[in-house]
Amino acid sequence: MLSDCGGALNYGAYLQQDRVGSKMEFRVRRGRTLCLAIFLVSLLVCYAIIPYTEPPVANKKGRDNLESQIRGYTVKVGKHFDVVTQPFDVVTQPFDADPKSDTPFDDRSVHLAAVACGGAIHGAKSLIKSLLLWEHSHTVLHLFADSEAKAEIDRFPSLDRLTEGLFQIKIYPVSYPTEGNEEAWRSLFKPCATERLFLPRLLKDVKSVIYVDTDTLFLSSPLLLWQKFSEMGPFQVVGMVPESEGSSTWYSKRALHPFYGRVGLNSGVMLLDLEKIRNQTNWQSEIEDIYSEFRNTFVWGDQDILNVYFHNHPAQLYEVSCIWNYRQDHCMLGNTCDTSETGLGILHGSRGSFRKRTEFKILYNYFEEVDLNLILSDRVEFKNQLFHSVSTDRALLRIDSPCVPVILSHFKPHLTTL
Repeated sequence: MLSDCGGALNYGAYLQQDRVGSKMEFRVRRGRTLCLAIFLVSLLVCYAIIPYTEPPVANKKGRDNLESQIRGYTVKVGKHFDVVTQPFDVVTQPFDADPKSDTPFDDRSVHLAAVACGGAIHGAKSLIKSLLLWEHSHTVLHLFADSEAKAEIDRFPSLDRLTEGLFQIKIYPVSYPTEGNEEAWRSLFKPCATERLFLPRLLKDVKSVIYVDTDTLFLSSPLLLWQKFSEMGPFQVVGMVPESEGSSTWYSKRALHPFYGRVGLNSGVMLLDLEKIRNQTNWQSEIEDIYSEFRNTFVWGDQDILNVYFHNHPAQLYEVSCIWNYRQDHCMLGNTCDTSETGLGILHGSRGSFRKRTEFKILYNYFEEVDLNLILSDRVEFKNQLFHSVSTDRALLRIDSPCVPVILSHFKPHLTTL
């Protein structure tokens, strides 16, 4: 009996010890779980506040190989990923060119930019007339002009009022970096042409903009080109048209500096995602470095600089269809740009083709000579007349040139659709 009681007591003590041990083990496990949770939360906080940087790559060749393998889905690794944080001082407030032009613009607006110094303003006036042909959302033209060009634009009627706020012109003074080389930048190619390189800093409150040379005409709605921004990859910051659809260009034959791809790029029309350029590239610093290193080899100024830049950063470029920068090069020796399904988007009178090439000059004269008020009074009627006049122009029909069928095929279909 006593032995039985002793065994029972020992068993009770064992159970008590087991309960105590289980409680301790539970507390230990709970403590470990709490520590792990704290560690994970701390890790997430650190990940959120510490910016990610790419690991260094051994050499430039390695960076280029990596970038070419994942073109369109990467940014340049290494030092060029750094964001510019110190912009140069510029004047960004527009001239008071039109005191009545006070309609605000927002993210839904189509933004365009052009640069006009001296005689280039005459081309800008024809460009503006071509823009007014098209029905689209609110449009803002950011025009960088010297005093001579500004005086010409001041004589324009109030487009903001006449279009009921749908079309605005904002005029800005021409500005360059202030490190003592302003005149060198201004005169690198045509007067003020290099201003386009500094738009990310000049238009600080604009997210995206379509840059166009003043010797361009919109033959299709700018809204169609604006929609191309939605097709750009997450790290593509600029859209441009190659210099040619063929295999031989001035760049492939004569350039003494690096250039993009096989044939180079033309800078007459550009889609600029200004927000991405500001946040994802070291744009201004590299542009100035390229100028310093290669300036003695440049022939086409700002276009050459952009070619060197995108030779170094091909993954940052979105290639735009040739219809949006159609030039005489596309049809001098046969048609190299397929416009059969889309027609022409923008006609670019590069190298003076609006003055020197007859079929381009005939088309340009329609815009140069028309009274702006005629367009504004009845846009649809004027467009009907324009397309009919071009498609039946006898002087144009007599020209034996591969360019003529392209122009005629663009204008004829519109006669029954307007």
